[in-house]
Parts: sequence; structure tokens; C-alpha cells
Amino acid sequence: MITISAKLLFSSYQDKEKVLNLMRIWSSAMRYAYKRFLEGMEINTLRKLIQDVFGLN
Repeated sequence: MITISAKLLFSSYQDKEKVLNLMRIWSSAMRYAYKRFLEGMEINTLRKLIQDVFGLN
């Protein structure tokens, strides 16, 4: 696995806020999914639940 570090530059404050909000939602969804997976929930059930709870496709 290769990891690349980069600095994001935004042309407007609104663009930056949109990206930060998406990153927050994605991070929350990943934590939520991992905890449910450890509790024994099946992956297909998790996918549907994450889509409903977080509005992700």
C-alpha cells in the first residue's frame, strides 16, 4: 500500500466546508460500520443501514 500526503487548496470557503462536512460524515460512517461489524452484523445489512443512517450511496 502506498500512502500519499497532499494539501487541498480551495477556491472558496464554501468548497472547503463541503469537503470537510463530507469527510466528517464518511469518518462517522466508517466508525459506526466497524462497531456494528464487531457486534456481528452482516456486511450486506450494514451497507443498507449505513446508506439509510448517513445518506451515503
